[in-house]
This record gives sequence, structure tokens and C-alpha cells, in this order.
Amino acid sequence: MPFKRAKAGKRAKDSLKQLSQVGPKERRWAVLAGLISVVGTIWALEQLADWVVRLANGQQLSGDLLVPAVLATLLAAGGQVLRMWISYRSATKLEVELGRALTGGSLATNDLGRQDEEEREGATLNLLTDGLERYTLYRQTFLPQIFSALAIPLLVVLWVLVRYDWLSGLILALAIPLIPLLVGGFLKVMRKVSSASRKERNNLAGAYLDAIKGMETLQYLAASARVAQQLAERGERNRQAIMRLLAGNQLVLFVVDLSFSLFMVAGATGLAIWRYSGGHLSATHAVALVFLSIFLLEPMDQVGAFFYVAMGGIAAGRGLNRFWLQAEDGATLQHGTAGAQALRQLSQGQQPSIGPSVTSNARETRETAGAASASISGHQVSFAYPQSGPVLNKLDFSVPPKSRIAVVGPSGAGKSTFLKLLSGQLSPSEGEISLQSQSASAFALSQASAPVAQTTWLFATTIRQNLLLVAPQASEAELWSALEKVQLADEVKAFPSGLDTEIGEQGMGLSGGQAQRLSLARALLSGREILLLDEPTSAVDLVAEEQIRDVLAGISDRTMVMVTHRAGLLPGVDQVWEVVDHGLNPLPHNEDESPLLPSSYYSERSTKEGK
Repeated sequence: MPFKRAKAGKRAKDSLKQLSQVGPKERRWAVLAGLISVVGTIWALEQLADWVVRLANGQQLSGDLLVPAVLATLLAAGGQVLRMWISYRSATKLEVELGRALTGGSLATNDLGRQDEEEREGATLNLLTDGLERYTLYRQTFLPQIFSALAIPLLVVLWVLVRYDWLSGLILALAIPLIPLLVGGFLKVMRKVSSASRKERNNLAGAYLDAIKGMETLQYLAASARVAQQLAERGERNRQAIMRLLAGNQLVLFVVDLSFSLFMVAGATGLAIWRYSGGHLSATHAVALVFLSIFLLEPMDQVGAFFYVAMGGIAAGRGLNRFWLQAEDGATLQHGTAGAQALRQLSQGQQPSIGPSVTSNARETRETAGAASASISGHQVSFAYPQSGPVLNKLDFSVPPKSRIAVVGPSGAGKSTFLKLLSGQLSPSEGEISLQSQSASAFALSQASAPVAQTTWLFATTIRQNLLLVAPQASEAELWSALEKVQLADEVKAFPSGLDTEIGEQGMGLSGGQAQRLSLARALLSGREILLLDEPTSAVDLVAEEQIRDVLAGISDRTMVMVTHRAGLLPGVDQVWEVVDHGLNPLPHNEDESPLLPSSYYSERSTKEGK
């Protein structure tokens, strides 16, 4: 066990190192521009010191002094502007490319089954929006800036050693180690506060997302005001967490200005007076030494000013790294390698081919679906939600290729959980699930299966776009073929705009049966070999149920696992499994090949249909 943990830790570190190499190469140019700005600033401060000494001695400033001062100022300002332009440009580019890679591949894994549902959705939403932005700003703006700032002490000491006085340079060099020690110390102290703030943001995002998705239900139940109050309370907790983080930021600034700044400036002033009185420094160099000691504080000022960016970016990077690891888990499998491949392309400075590469497998699978289909099996599979008892315990099962399995059982027994395990949305607490007799990760399962839920989620766009969502390169003929298979083509042709008919969110404008059949068409168009149906007729009337039953009966080239309470969907299935007492029991058949269902199933079904 310790060896496995050590191996996993090393893999995580290697993956994080690889993630740090992803992105535009402009960052090194941003660092170079920052270094040019530092050199220009040092030169400008020396010119300023020369002016101060001349004016103090009553001398007039001649025109020949203006040229180097202007050149130094332009060098300092120009380098800074160039660094900012390169940094923000590359941050935008990295956010787009890394976002495409992560959403195109890693997000499909959903290897988050042991987390709270609301927190998982909120954390994922926050990670791929705010978190991704924070990480790219940290990577492409903060790091080049802090790298340039950390080079200031080295360049200042080198400048003093070469141009001014070797002993003064040596004494300044002894103070340099204090800078990274203080920087690291402040980051370590405030890490806990940053973690608490990030957790509150994730919780707020999850609660807000749930409220948006359930807005119609909340209005029906007259619960909108209560949920709004809960959101306000979560928002207040998030505000308080942010204020605590900002207060810590201000504490950093206060400590830096009060202690280190005072020590450095006072010490440098005393050093300059001492060496000047001994004849080792000119008046100009002595004044310049004081000015440069103030410039030595720049790294600490940068940390204080951008502390919030650093802590948020580091935490977001860890979250994105988990997605990276999940993409790598599926990189050697037949399906779902697009995300990992795109990430590797990015790390090599190549343009990621997310669009075509993601859909190429789907197109190939659509063309060969009739020739082969996937088998899925499980060995000693167990699952339990956090802070609750086991839902499923030590399941052994095998779903042959192109077979049709119905899963029945009382409500709450774990049927939908079983389906989520097969789809990769949840990961087993124990045991393993295999595809084609090979152990499969959550990524592979999600890429090999096409779930169809009880309530179809359709986007507020055209029928065409809802279908192209799973197969962007599908031809017009392929779209109509998918609709033909679900007996929806004639109805869509009857619409004035056909495939370009606009529908509302969650299928507004379509009947429940039409929406569910459109969801089935989308699942077939995806080219995935395993169909996972969770109560596909629970939200439709009897006429629509009969249509869906006929559609399912006509699908013979896919492996199908279906959770249902409707006996009308059971004829024609190869096996019926009952989920009961945390286990999975195959049911026998009657003489007419119909499944022999337990009496509890009929009583529950009668109760449901009587409501």
C-alpha cells in the first residue's frame, strides 16, 4: 500500500510537471522583457542619482545628461509594457487551448463518484471557468512577473559589484536569501485561508447551478424565496471568505513594509554613508545605492500586490492536474484518447486537434457499429456514497455484446447508481469494471457508453445542433438516418424548418415522447456501442411508451442496459436483473420466455401507475 501511494504521488508530480509545460512559449519572452525592464530601471535609478547629486552641488543639468536618462526610462517602461502585452496575450491563448483540451477529453471521465453531487458540479463548473482563468493568469502573468522580480536582487548585486564597490555588493548579497524565505513563508501561512475561500466559491457555484436547473420546480413548489435566501447566505459566506483572504493579503503588505523594507533601506543607507565616508563610493554611487536598495523590495511588493492571483492560480492548477491525470488514464484505450492526445500536443507546442480528433472515433464507430459491439463486465464491484452505508456490494456481472439487459428493483435499491457506474459517472469503491475483458477507467467507460436519462436534456437551439453536439462532422444523411431509426424523421420533416427547427431548453416545443426519441437518436449518432437507458419511458404517456418500445426493439447492433419499472419494455430482453439487498440477482424466465418478476415489482408498479 505505501508503495502504491508513493507511485501515485510520483505520477501526480510528473503529471503536474507536464501540465506546467503546456501552453504558449511566449512566457519565456515575457520573462526576457521583464529582465530588460529591470536593467533599464537600474540604469535609470543611477541616472536619477547623478541628477540629485549635481543639483545638490548647485550644478546645472546639461543636455548630454538627458539622452542616457531618456534611453534608460524608455528601456524600463518599454520592457514592462512588452512583458504585460506578451503575458496577457499568451494567457488568453493558453486559456482557450487548455480549456479545449480539458473539456474535449478529461471532463468526460467524471471520476468523482466519492464526492458530494452538488459540490462536484459546482467545483467542476468553477474549475473550468473561473479556475481556468485564474490558472492561466497565474501561469502567464504572475510567474513571468515574479521571475523578473526575483532576478532584481541578483542584477542589483552584480551591478554594484561591477560598477560601484565589491564590499557593498557582497553585503547586499547576504540579504538576498531573506527575500525567497519571506515569500515562501507568507504563501505557506495563507494557504489555508485560500483553500477555505476556494471551497466557498465551489459551494456557491454548485448551489447556484442547482437553483438554475430547478427553477421551474422551485416556482411550482413556492420555494423560490427560500432558495434565494439560501443562495444569499452562501454568497455572504463566500464574501467573508474572500475578505479573509484579502485581509491576509494586506497583512503581507504590512509586514513587508514594516519590517523588511525598513531594515533594507536603513541598512543600505548606513552602508552607503560608511563606504562614501571611507572614499570607496562616489556621491553618485552612494545615492544610487540607496535608490537600488528600495528597488530590491520589488519582489516582496509583487508578492503582496498579486498574492491573491498566486494562491488562486496554484489551487486551480492542482484541480486541473487531476483532470490531466484522468485524461492520461484513458490515453491507451480505443475511445476517449482525444483529450490526452491534445494535452500532449499542447506540451509540445503544437496546435491541438480537438474538433476533428474527438469526432473521428465517433464517425468510425458509426460506420462499424453493425460489425462489432462492446461487452461490459464487473468483478466484485461495490459502491457507497460518503457518510452512508453501501449501495451496491460485491457485484459480479457480464453483459455480452449486442445483448439487452433490463434492470429492475424497488425504488432506492441502487439501479440508477449501477447505471452510473457503467457509464463512468461514478467510480467503484471496490472491484473493477471491464470493457472487452480489459479493465476500464471511468474515462473509457464514459467514452464507450451513451446514457439516456429519465428526463432528456436538450439545448435551446435547433434539432440539427442538438444532434451535432455528439458528432460535429455527421453528414445530413447521417442525421436523417438516426432520426429514421427512432421513428422521428417524418415528424421532423413535417416541421416548417425541418432539422433547423428551434426548440427550447429541455425540449420545449417537443412532446415528451419526441424529446426522448431525439435523445435516443443522439445516443445512436454518437457511435458508442453501449446504450444505458435510465427509465426511458417514465416521463411519457402510454402512446409514446409504445413508440419508444418499438424503437428499442429495432436497435439490434448495440449493447443495451436498461433500468425500468414498465413491464411493457421487458419483452425481447435477454436477461432481467433485480437489484435488491445491495446485490444483483438474475431472474428466471417463464415458459413463454417472459421474465418471472417478483411480486414486489408488480405492487410497486401498480402503486406508481395508480398515482
